Amino acid sequence: CRLSALAMFEPQRLRSLRQAAALPWDDPCVVDLRRRVASIFGVDESFVEPPRIVRYSRPGDTFELHVDWIVDGSDSQLELLGQRVATALVYLTDVPIGVGGATEFPRLGVSVVPSAGMALLWPNVARSGMPLESTQHVALPLSREGVTKIAANVWVRDRPLPTDPDVLHQLYLS
Repeated sequence: CRLSALAMFEPQRLRSLRQAAALPWDDPCVVDLRRRVASIFGVDESFVEPPRIVRYSRPGDTFELHVDWIVDGSDSQLELLGQRVATALVYLTDVPIGVGGATEFPRLGVSVVPSAGMALLWPNVARSGMPLESTQHVALPLSREGVTKIAANVWVRDRPLPTDPDVLHQLYLS
């Protein structure tokens, strides 16, 4: 299954430090990925967001230090969709050691070099529901021409997602 071949990259982000893409919701590869993530985290598929592809393809491409949980308590997304309680980051390409592109969790002292087919899984909130600051992470910048890092982000919410296609489309804009 070639998820990266299904990616519909957003034109406005093609010149940014990372490129994001939507995937067709009903494609068998996407359905299978959502099903597998739901199973791993022990939730119903209705709690799993549509996967997003990210691509880093130029020296300097990066994703700054961030968290995956909703930071702003007044964000309308929180009320409508719930908190992002867990993340699955599935690497779709290999990145050679020594050329950047690792996913680093500075507070945890963990750095992972992408390997195709490998997935990183982590909680975004504690059992109490409080966000975990320790899950801050960064996609380190690529340092060499000709290297491409592609990964699928799959987030799990604390409640079933709405089924309205327009609402789901808004997920791709966040």
